[in-house]
Amino acid sequence: MAESKRANASMEFAVKILKLCDSIKGHYSIVNQLERSATSIGANYTIVALFAEC
Repeated sequence: MAESKRANASMEFAVKILKLCDSIKGHYSIVNQLERSATSIGANYTIVALFAEC
């Protein structure tokens, strides 16, 4: 149950950051890094969860 909450929270965080990045004009490199950092949380969590099942 806690794993599901963490997965949902990381997804919500990523979506909020992506919406924020859409509203930022210019500064492509900063926006790009922010998008990659925000969405990597969910990817890293998924990998850890997969290894925990083994």
